[in-house]
Amino acid sequence: MYDYWQTVFSLQVLNDQFYGDLQDWFYYASQHIKLPFRPDYVPEKENIKNFLVRLLARTMFCWFIKEKGLIKPEILELRDWEGRVYPLVKDFEDENFLESNSYYRGVLQNIFFNSLNQKGKKALKDFKWTKYLHSDFQIEWFTEIPYLNGGIFDDLDEDNAKESIEDAVMRVPNFLFYGIETEENVAKGKAKKIEVNKVYHNGLNGIFKSYKFTLE
Repeated sequence: MYDYWQTVFSLQVLNDQFYGDLQDWFYYASQHIKLPFRPDYVPEKENIKNFLVRLLARTMFCWFIKEKGLIKPEILELRDWEGRVYPLVKDFEDENFLESNSYYRGVLQNIFFNSLNQKGKKALKDFKWTKYLHSDFQIEWFTEIPYLNGGIFDDLDEDNAKESIEDAVMRVPNFLFYGIETEENVAKGKAKKIEVNKVYHNGLNGIFKSYKFTLE
């Protein structure tokens, strides 16, 4: 998967600004991911890095095929033109929504490991993690996505995609996809005076939405 990701960059599909945005996101995300399982021979930080590389590659693939009309735009773009959040997951209006795992576990895992990785998907029973989905979520948004695996969407143990995993021991928070504004200490001026500033961290989907993805 790492080799695949490097190939994407080497083909100059991405410009420098996009690459920089993804680097910033990757560094920020690596500080907020928690995974309960990792192979014994892989250090924790390396396991998180590998998880994020797979997440980036898989999500980028989804954005490319969205441009071909194979994925409903709403489930990746997350907000309408006025910035309102689409009701994809059941807790989208909750106060702690941005801290929840609901988008990754309910939406992205189903796209990655069921829609794109399994044949013959026809009904709700063919999908997992549906407890996270909003009551208005149309299962056709998953079933209409074609099987296109090719290896990228193989469900690995280190993906931590078992339904039995509790949210308390796993963290892939919504703000990594939707974006978040935080207050952070920032050093300013020659004296490096520390000031508390509001900093906006763009979500992965927001970054992808800022660029035009095209396929020949």
